Amino acid sequence: MPEIHIERGRYIIGAHIGFRTVLTPTTHAVQQGSPVIVAPEVIPPFPQQWIIEPASDDLPGQYYIRPGYGPQDRYLSYHDDVAFVSSGSPVAWRIQPTPHGLQILSDKGLVLRAQFIGGQVKLAQEDDSPNEAWTFHFSGPAE
Repeated sequence: MPEIHIERGRYIIGAHIGFRTVLTPTTHAVQQGSPVIVAPEVIPPFPQQWIIEPASDDLPGQYYIRPGYGPQDRYLSYHDDVAFVSSGSPVAWRIQPTPHGLQILSDKGLVLRAQFIGGQVKLAQEDDSPNEAWTFHFSGPAE
């Protein structure tokens, strides 16, 4: 499917596995970084905001995704098949529409998949299930 254009800004990334569940970076770190889970949205959702920005002019349709708060050198990344927030080289993610919502694909063509509420987000082969669909809610400009 074709890529879509996402404006640079702050977003809440909603999962399609439960009412108001969102992509959430955890506050505790392990060796690979801070695990990324799907959790109920908190009000106000400041710790669950993500900044999405184009990776570069040379990579149309690809984006860097990083937490909206905290150190600016930390990005959504992965180790093996598990999503983390870590510092280092950012991963350019591709965002594309599906019948269920938007998919977030890694540089290896694997999709982010929400398993269950409270569970760590995994990367998997695409199977077009609602668990790999996301909704992007614009919450303001990135600073």
